[in-house]
Amino acid sequence: MPKTNHLPNLDLINNVLFFQSTKDMFRFIY
Repeated sequence: MPKTNHLPNLDLINNVLFFQSTKDMFRFIY
């Protein structure tokens, strides 16, 4: 099945949110 791309920015937003949460996590660890 082809991947529907009706929200092309969703992956970018998820990546940014994941990056931010990961950065906060590392800031909390270090």
